[in-house]
Amino acid sequence: MKQSQPVQSLAEADKIIWANVKGPKFKDYLGVARALSYVKRQQGYGSDRKVAERYPISREMVREFISLLQLPEEILTLYESKMLTLEHGRKLLQVQRARPAVLHEVVEHVSHLSSHEARDLIVHLLRFPDLTVERAKEDIMQSRKGPRREFHVVTIVDQVTYDALVRHARDHHVGVSEFVGGIVKGWLAER
Repeated sequence: MKQSQPVQSLAEADKIIWANVKGPKFKDYLGVARALSYVKRQQGYGSDRKVAERYPISREMVREFISLLQLPEEILTLYESKMLTLEHGRKLLQVQRARPAVLHEVVEHVSHLSSHEARDLIVHLLRFPDLTVERAKEDIMQSRKGPRREFHVVTIVDQVTYDALVRHARDHHVGVSEFVGGIVKGWLAER
């Protein structure tokens, strides 16, 4: 595996970036990140906006690429191996900020998932901070099995009951509908 080296000139940065913006997909995420970071550090290019004006990419893309460089080195090696995408990096940065203790375990799982599955896994982990990574992955994979039909049931409750449902739902970090659905499923399972 050829590891991308630090960029040492604007001409080299241009070559890397232009080689990667041609075509439908970026080929060397880490190389582009290092090149854009180099350009941003040069006089006259101190902002994502100014860097984006030089190339046919948005300033949000500039920011996202450069932010990859905040990930630990062992994760960056997965970019060298072409195992992760920019979408993976964006989500891994969220995990790094919110649940750093599980970052490496998350990486082990997301490198084998599609971008959509990885996104769903990380969103699920962030929404339910007490879940293990393995349990979150099981939840995501289970939710993807077969077509899922939803039915909506409407019931009338008084204000006191509704307020209690809201409180309990908040305590469980879920919405009221999801909380009530869990109560109904539990009740049916007991029958």
